Amino acid sequence: MVNLDGQAVMDWRNEMMKIPGSQFISLMHLYLGEIKTPYRKETLLSAVSEFFKNQDVRNDLFARLDGTDSVIISAICLLKFATEKKLSVFLGRIIAPEFLLDRLNNLKARLLIYEKDFKGQRIYALNPIFPELEEFREDWKIFPSLSGGDNNVKDISYTSAFIPETLELFIGVFLFFTGNEGVLFKSNGEPKKKFLETVEGIFPGISQEIASISGLPDFPGLTRLNIVLDSLCNLGLLCISETGGSVSSAVLEKFSALSSRKRLLYFLTGTAGLLSKTDFLLFEESLESVFDFIKDKDISPGELSLLFFCIYNNFLYLKDNGRGVVKEGRFSTVLRENSGAVSGSDPDSVILERAEKIFRAAFAFGILKVESGAVRIFEGFGIINQPVTGNRKSVIVESVFSVLVFPGICFANLVKILPFLRIHSFQTVASFSLTRDSVFSALSKGYSNLDFISDLGTEAGGDLPSNFLFSFKEWVADWNGSLVYSGPVFVVEPEKKELYECNKGFMECVKKILAPGVFLLKGKNAVEAAENVKKNGFEAFVYPDLDLSSTPDAKREGAFNRAGTGVSSGDFFTVRSFSGKKKPSANWSDSELTKAVEDNADICPEQKKIFFKLIRHNLILSPVQVNPFAVPFQVLEVSGMDYPGKMRILENSLKKSSPVRVTVNDGGVNKVYEGRCVRIGKDKNEVELFVYSEKLSLVLFLARISKVEEIPEIAGGFF
Repeated sequence: MVNLDGQAVMDWRNEMMKIPGSQFISLMHLYLGEIKTPYRKETLLSAVSEFFKNQDVRNDLFARLDGTDSVIISAICLLKFATEKKLSVFLGRIIAPEFLLDRLNNLKARLLIYEKDFKGQRIYALNPIFPELEEFREDWKIFPSLSGGDNNVKDISYTSAFIPETLELFIGVFLFFTGNEGVLFKSNGEPKKKFLETVEGIFPGISQEIASISGLPDFPGLTRLNIVLDSLCNLGLLCISETGGSVSSAVLEKFSALSSRKRLLYFLTGTAGLLSKTDFLLFEESLESVFDFIKDKDISPGELSLLFFCIYNNFLYLKDNGRGVVKEGRFSTVLRENSGAVSGSDPDSVILERAEKIFRAAFAFGILKVESGAVRIFEGFGIINQPVTGNRKSVIVESVFSVLVFPGICFANLVKILPFLRIHSFQTVASFSLTRDSVFSALSKGYSNLDFISDLGTEAGGDLPSNFLFSFKEWVADWNGSLVYSGPVFVVEPEKKELYECNKGFMECVKKILAPGVFLLKGKNAVEAAENVKKNGFEAFVYPDLDLSSTPDAKREGAFNRAGTGVSSGDFFTVRSFSGKKKPSANWSDSELTKAVEDNADICPEQKKIFFKLIRHNLILSPVQVNPFAVPFQVLEVSGMDYPGKMRILENSLKKSSPVRVTVNDGGVNKVYEGRCVRIGKDKNEVELFVYSEKLSLVLFLARISKVEEIPEIAGGFF
């Protein structure tokens, strides 16, 4: 039991008072019976609250909740931001969308839930006068695996052939391999045959279609090559153009600064597609929460996307509720610079589709597996952020210019080593060679030869082979000796060169001394380089014939923004199992309530028909409600020559979109149609009826309609 929130009660009362007068009074009649005029809505709501304070009435109310009711209430609890659309997507595998609205309206008529405004949308909330409803937050019937329900895939097991402990090494190796390749794709978007042959030779099985396994998300035509290319491009690490691939150094530097756990989460989130910055944060945090959740919980593969959807919407609710939980810049982001996506713009169904893509990638790369129908995360996930201890070597360098790299290498060091090496094969261990061409290629792209030697030595655990170092230094010297420099050059008189060279600030602006008094400066262009020199106290002028309008394209900066700390999913999503609490028994059975209606002489036959339907819809809880004032008298059936009576029922169907049953004489044969009136002709001689069973509209002439019956629709009668 939780304490009543006074503001929540006021919100509920305010929303109830917005219900149109006739609908409001009909609802009040149902629970209060006779209502004397004049009346005030506030007084009637207080009377209804008093009615439900009776413990027997409350017990009957909750005893009549069936499994579908429980699932809907639980979904409203879990989603928080529960619009009709979100509920339709979230519950689509359990409740058909065409029946969901009727169920929601029924729960509203039973006063268990209500609608309220939230950020310009109508969302469903629990009625705060029933604090017992909060216990449905523990009801996991939406997730049968968690609620102790039958798991129909218990005999399914699946383990990927990919070793997840090698994923980080694979990402680095594949990134630089692809970034050094030439043209990758044909004009129609298909990979070139040469590229496929090369990539398959180095990464065996990467281009093979991943087989679909029963109980797992479908993998039609999916390959690990598709997944990794999509992710690296969406993260902005890999840029593919008509001339080939290239690595974004600025983005890679930020990516390398992340923890191993974050890199794994970012890689998987990148497979969802191109996301806005805010949505990327929501997706990455939601995925991390899912992984933390399933570490000690059994959940089936088919329920993963629903769990993700639930957590995602909770993060979205907290963000939109002004709690400042998810802010841009709060977590690192990896996104395309020119993304035009808008946060929260995806339809709810697309959120589920994107989640499916993420989990397909997680299965394909072995991050997730299935054992006896339950999803498991790979054993190394829990220790992925723990530092490697001991003197274990992650690199072996041989004197024949062969380099072996093992999983577990520091990623920041790995990406400084890889540009200088040529990949030969990748399985559990990555095999490379150092060649003159690979060294020249790395140096031409601006990678540091000093960083390469330093980090390679660190990961190799000591000195490098002498002939390896000798050849490497010789190749670097050859490259420098034949180099055509590009960049801003600063020239001073030879006799003043020592003044400049002795100034530490000035030398920080220098990339290389080309000759006495001739300095190659750092900077994207001449203007920027000159400004840097001026900041250190020296005069610098830009040569006038430079075309200042053409400056090199700036590399992507700031794609990652690190700030703040994470928020635990426990703030909104309590990890519990199904409570298994026994439901109270109803004090009055349906048969007893039906008998009370039949025995009441004050209720006419037309009213009794409505009462019977109210009982079937769990809106009559006690014989106290069985009185002629609970259901106002109305004619439900008109036949024969009573044209005005027929028109009243048809016009009511048109106005309220309520169902009717129409009997039509067609050549001496009576045909019965059930549907709702969608149009009445101006001369009132023809009626257009949408027929439910045939899902089409029929135009009927009033003269041929022998009988019209109103079908009492309980939920639609109130809302």
